Amino acid sequence: MTLHELSEAVIIHDMQQSWDRSRSVNKPIGLIEDCFHLVHCTDITGKSRDARVQLIHSSVKEFLIQKPAVLDSSLTGYHIYPLSDAQVTSAEDCLKYLQLIAQSVYQSSDHTRAAIDVSQLTLVEDRHPFLTYASEFWPRHLRASGSSGKKSITTFCEFMQSTPSRQFWSERYNRKRCA
Repeated sequence: MTLHELSEAVIIHDMQQSWDRSRSVNKPIGLIEDCFHLVHCTDITGKSRDARVQLIHSSVKEFLIQKPAVLDSSLTGYHIYPLSDAQVTSAEDCLKYLQLIAQSVYQSSDHTRAAIDVSQLTLVEDRHPFLTYASEFWPRHLRASGSSGKKSITTFCEFMQSTPSRQFWSERYNRKRCA
């Protein structure tokens, strides 16, 4: 994931009825400065839009998804077990993000058409770096959630019933697949 994608992903949960750019992370590199021993960024200045955030080693992932019973009690707050719950949260955040961005695009005063043209979509993608990730990976997160994904049924149904959200995602997803 890029640093700019991460900077939008971490604020999705706090968004309410619309996307509020004022809540965005001002200094994206600050998100990972305190955990440089677990993750690294390909551009430590954080200024490159292509700077990627990655786990420093595969053992970090193994640690994060361990069953908490095998961890020292002082470490249990750092795990993401069960991983399927993290997949549910990721799928729900991606769907919420797509809904919020679709809502802002379709409700903007200069955009009254039912479909988004390529130039409009490119502009939206430039303003919202997490859009590519959310469009492509929400189905994967939902599938990976297994039976825990039942918690996401309401979110998924709301997303699919919302014509603007579904259409926005469909246009974005199909454009990527055909490119």
